[in-house]
Amino acid sequence: MWLKAVWLFMQIHFIESGQPFSALKDDISFRINWPGRHANIEKLAPPGLEYNSDDTFIITSVDNERYSCTVPTISITDLDGDISKDDLLAKTKAPHELLAPLFKSTACSQRIEAYWTYELCHGKHIRQFHEERVRKSGTKQESTVVYETEDGQKIVLHNDDDQNSYVKSTEFFLGYFTNKIDKNGLLIDPVMIPTNEGEVTRQKINGVKTPYYAVNMTDGTPCDIKSGSGRRSKVIYVCGPGSRNEIISVSETSSCEYELVVLTPELCKNPLYNLKGKQINEVQCIPLDNAPVKPSSLVKQLQQQPKDFPRSQSSNEKDLDDTPRKNEMRKVQSTTISTLVDKSLLKEFLSGVYCLRGGTGWWRFEYCYGKHVTQYHDDNKLGRTTIYVGKWDGMEHLKWVKSKAGKPRLTVEDKDKLTVTQVSHYYGNGDVCEETGKAREVVVRMKCKKNAQSPHSVTLFLLEPRTCSYILGIESLIICDLLDSSDENGLFTTDP
Repeated sequence: MWLKAVWLFMQIHFIESGQPFSALKDDISFRINWPGRHANIEKLAPPGLEYNSDDTFIITSVDNERYSCTVPTISITDLDGDISKDDLLAKTKAPHELLAPLFKSTACSQRIEAYWTYELCHGKHIRQFHEERVRKSGTKQESTVVYETEDGQKIVLHNDDDQNSYVKSTEFFLGYFTNKIDKNGLLIDPVMIPTNEGEVTRQKINGVKTPYYAVNMTDGTPCDIKSGSGRRSKVIYVCGPGSRNEIISVSETSSCEYELVVLTPELCKNPLYNLKGKQINEVQCIPLDNAPVKPSSLVKQLQQQPKDFPRSQSSNEKDLDDTPRKNEMRKVQSTTISTLVDKSLLKEFLSGVYCLRGGTGWWRFEYCYGKHVTQYHDDNKLGRTTIYVGKWDGMEHLKWVKSKAGKPRLTVEDKDKLTVTQVSHYYGNGDVCEETGKAREVVVRMKCKKNAQSPHSVTLFLLEPRTCSYILGIESLIICDLLDSSDENGLFTTDP
């Protein structure tokens, strides 16, 4: 019933827009999406498509439930193939131009694995490091908990007081970005710029032959196996709609030579780097009045389907599937972290023992949940210089929640229930800022990223929208369940 209604609806849409009915071909797929009444459909549009109010129609279900449905705008020249790829490429930026804003920024991506953490600061360096808390000599032994991963590797979690321990760091730089770039992040002497599909480099990534753009990083930490020559890495950027430049894999192709695969939405703007596949165009239907998220008749129909009824899968979901395939290059750290270890690390994080660190350049930052956010710089002679960006105080957080600026939670309707997508915590009373004369402050935004290609990837970034007023962003799949346990003030009410 609903498919027939939308099919007729799209016929009318194409006819009223002046497009011939023949434009609705069998090789153009549509799917109805029910994002809920509070969704912003403009943000749901994939690259190359958009949602306009002129393409919105009202549809009523058999139960008199009304929905506002919007069809994505699709160029008729694209449907008929009248526009040539050469003409399209002439209007598209080259890959190094699309990546220039990323190289210019101070953004860093992290991939957390069982032992090592990998940090890629785009256009700057790649760092492999492990940090652990070490007990100071002369103090009592701290308590430890040992967990075992699915492949038998043991991980020791320490529970020690900050005053009786210090953080010991082991790190290797896997390469530095030595190419010359201008002030806008644009490569001055890029490698060959592809002008057609035959010139684009491709590689099998998770079983799919994928177009990519590579950047080399060299002169890293000396490698003992190779007579002290520096470690080097190849960073492979591939199109990933909706991604945030996350690292989906790290491989050691040979001794002290590495390869990182990074998903970025920037390359999707160039048609040469889009994965070939049948794109599924989503029709967004928003409930009106008191209508449920999905029509009642449709919900009943879905409930009556067998449990093994095949679910449609978009080309992006299939092409970017993170399931390991045979003959995949060996990982630097191939351990699969079990759910038990995930929860244990999360518990360590919530206790304030396990802190997240990131940043590049002179200042780096540290976030210890329920304690503080700091910026710090390590000097071999002078030691560590620390600035407190913000300190946790539950009462100050509640005052912030009641203020106009306070937005502790963001939610969306998902399967007839509210799902928490983001939780924000306020950390105030930091060190006094010389420019403003006021205490520094930071809002920590923890965001659930369910479409992350790697379940253990964590994206960290620190912004300063106003002088000495910061936003610390944390995005990961690991924290999704934790966010759902938050109350109306954004405070967590259950253990992970």
